[in-house]
Formats: sequence, structure tokens, C-alpha cells
Amino acid sequence: MSHATHANAALTPRAGVQLARLIVDDGRPIGRTAES
Repeated sequence: MSHATHANAALTPRAGVQLARLIVDDGRPIGRTAES
């Protein structure tokens, strides 16, 4: 399976879970969270 990625992409499942928690649990905006 191929994925479109960029140099700063968080590629691990753990990083994805951390991002989801910031968005869902902490209520952070998706765009700002993705930028950071």
C-alpha cells in the first residue's frame, strides 16, 4: 500500500493516536494540530 506523504508527516500509528487525542480529548482545531 502506498501513501502520499511529506517530509514532516507523522507516519507511525502511535503518532496518529496522539494527534487524534489532541483533537478529540483536548478540543484542538484539526488544522492547527496538523501544522504542529
